Amino acid sequence: MKKLFDCIINSRIIIFSVWLIATLSLAVFALLYESKTSMYFAPPKGSPSKHSIELVNASFANLTHQEPFALMVSRASKSNSTLCETTDEALLQTITSFNEKAVALLKQNTYFLKSADYFDAKKNYLGAAFEFCKNDSFIIQAVFNTSWNGLKEVQIIRQQVKDLFNEVFKNNKEFKVSFISMSCLFKDVIDGTLMDMAKLDSISIVLGFVVVALFTKHLSLLVISLVNLAFSFVISFGISYFVACFMDVVSFSSAVQSATCVALTFDYSLFLFSSIKRDISLGKPANEIISNMLKSSGHVILISGACLALVFLLMMVCPTNVIQSIGLVNGITIVVIFSVSITNTAALLALFPKFFLGEKFDFWKTDYLNPKRVKIIEDLDAEPLVADSVPLKETCYAKNCTTHKNQIVKEAKIQTAIKSLFSKFISKKWISIVGILIVAAVSLAFTYPFIKMDYSIDIAQTVPRNSPTLTAISEFGNEYGNGLLEPYYVVFNKTSPTVNSLLDQTAFTLMQKMAQEFIDVSKQFTGNLSYLQINSSQVIAPFFFKKPISVREFTLMNKTHSFQFMMQQVAPHPEDLSVFSMMLTPNIPMTGKGADKFIPVYRKVINKYEPEFKQLGIQITEYGMECSMIDAINGLFDGFPMVIGITCGVIFLVLCVAFQSFIAPIRLLVEVFLLQIFYFGIATLIFQFGHVHGNDALLWATIFVMFSVSVGLACDYDIFSFDSIYQHFYENQKQALNEGYVINFRDCVLATSDNLLTVMTAGIIMIVSFSGLMLSSIDMLLQFGTCLVFDLAFDTFVVVPILVPAFSYLFGEKNMYPGNAINKKKILKGVLQAQE
Repeated sequence: MKKLFDCIINSRIIIFSVWLIATLSLAVFALLYESKTSMYFAPPKGSPSKHSIELVNASFANLTHQEPFALMVSRASKSNSTLCETTDEALLQTITSFNEKAVALLKQNTYFLKSADYFDAKKNYLGAAFEFCKNDSFIIQAVFNTSWNGLKEVQIIRQQVKDLFNEVFKNNKEFKVSFISMSCLFKDVIDGTLMDMAKLDSISIVLGFVVVALFTKHLSLLVISLVNLAFSFVISFGISYFVACFMDVVSFSSAVQSATCVALTFDYSLFLFSSIKRDISLGKPANEIISNMLKSSGHVILISGACLALVFLLMMVCPTNVIQSIGLVNGITIVVIFSVSITNTAALLALFPKFFLGEKFDFWKTDYLNPKRVKIIEDLDAEPLVADSVPLKETCYAKNCTTHKNQIVKEAKIQTAIKSLFSKFISKKWISIVGILIVAAVSLAFTYPFIKMDYSIDIAQTVPRNSPTLTAISEFGNEYGNGLLEPYYVVFNKTSPTVNSLLDQTAFTLMQKMAQEFIDVSKQFTGNLSYLQINSSQVIAPFFFKKPISVREFTLMNKTHSFQFMMQQVAPHPEDLSVFSMMLTPNIPMTGKGADKFIPVYRKVINKYEPEFKQLGIQITEYGMECSMIDAINGLFDGFPMVIGITCGVIFLVLCVAFQSFIAPIRLLVEVFLLQIFYFGIATLIFQFGHVHGNDALLWATIFVMFSVSVGLACDYDIFSFDSIYQHFYENQKQALNEGYVINFRDCVLATSDNLLTVMTAGIIMIVSFSGLMLSSIDMLLQFGTCLVFDLAFDTFVVVPILVPAFSYLFGEKNMYPGNAINKKKILKGVLQAQE
């Protein structure tokens, strides 16, 4: 290992240059990363929605290759008459003028497909006209090709329409124009996430800086933290940009990545600087300071960082593209953070020893040591020294020279108090058992809310609460029903060559019967779910009429201009009618809230009628924007037990190898179990039972991502804590065997108290860094931050100081099995060979 450390020190210029060049090269891509993210849910392979999309693409591609977009003009004052039927001639002329100019403006867009509005419907199909105009608002509905760059085009359209609106309505404050589409929603997500990142990271960086500064009391070392943070942030975001070019990366990933960068950079800095601080006060030479830092803190950071990254990368086994992207980009971020923290810290210390360690510029002469210091150290090593007894040498000329005295580090009062309490805690085994039972009781007290925990698919929780699009969606839904922009289609397609048309009387009657059943089953949604009921006036013919009609009647109606206008909504070729769809409009908002309740019920109806249609040579398929999202999320939670099993299994193996122990990973899994119940139970009480911001459950992403994060962080602190026991045991095992005495394992556990204050301070840094998320205007980040704060608080102040030492003390030397037995054989074999 010494050769590796010397290699890092010798390569200091190369290491720093590599990170600097990488940062400068990826800076532009890091800035573009957020705009490359999306909220698209690709349907999982083998899911019903994946199969349906493939079938619908083949027969009715217009449905899957379009995005609805709506402009809504509304007024503040209330009226009893339809706005577009107003008797105010000036107002009517203004409305008509804006409508014509807005439609003309939309048609100029390259990706424009079609539009519909009150005046168009009034001319072609009067019955549909009032679906576009109400008492206090009117809408213009447009459809764009999904191949458009929605984020860019929406921004352009918004500005153009706002300018037109101000021109036509002459800045009339009584009226306002709103925009509703998925691309508008995604644009608000990106803008809101960027603003939250800037606000929250600035708070977290300042607070993290202060905590590390108070602990280390070496402000010069904080420069390294800021350089490492800048390198980690830019490089991880730059690499993530290229990941987003090849797969859909969910928009809120960047906020999680930035919070992780801040938290882990300061966290790792604390552990590295604690080693440096100790060695500086002991007067050790700089090469030894750097080597000890890499050997102790660097080694632990490498193991814990690798475990945390591995936990995220294991999310790649999920069948859902969204979760795979979260796992990949966050795994990359963590690898970059610990790589930069370990190597760049050593490189900067070696490059600027005078600034960071108090060395003179000729430090790198004579075997990495200042010649004057070599003499000092030789003189000091000549005879035994008593702590605090060595006077400052005159040749130690720098005020902050690292060799003031060869002394024992004076402990702070809090450190002394912690050691005293720690010693009493593990003095008797029954005290440790009581401590474990109390911790278990506190955690298990939240079992009921943990069991009752539910998840939501409402993507409104990933959008800023002040989003103009969210407000517009709510207003639109109250006036026109949300289903008008996000309908659910049932597509009928003839598959048998013997079927000339879908308008066989038997099939036609069956379609009408099916349409009525859709309406009937929707009535089961009552109370808080009553908004899922279908508006029968928006179920497009030929499937719902006030009374059943025959094929002959329908054929005659289909020849009229107004009916042809209506049929264009549901058939790619109205004159052929070999393919058409039933359009259902439950009042589901574009955010998907309630779709997970609605779609399974309607799928049952489809499955019920599918055999009868198949006998008639007709294929029946569903299509809806929410279907892919629901199948993706359901598939995710169906595979959740597998993810939990694989994650726990891999972590078990990694820790078994790292610590050569079976007990250590088992203890960690127990800790993870208690942590999960504790913070998820509290989060359920707050967000599900408490209905914070009107939400009725945690967002699905919060639950899944938090599992991985909490496992990784539990590994992080467990490794830091248990490593002291591990190091103390194996450092003394050889001497104990040679001199014939048995190691008192309690002494090994007491070694944990040496870095307990450091671990707890690191926990405070993490809590401070992630608590900024609780100030977010995005509900998902608020939930994520709340879960993390409770998880870290319980882990830092309960699990690490109580469970880790208590379990270690109770199991004694069994904690080291089988590593202790293997190492013992090696030592005894070496002793016998030496004697021979």
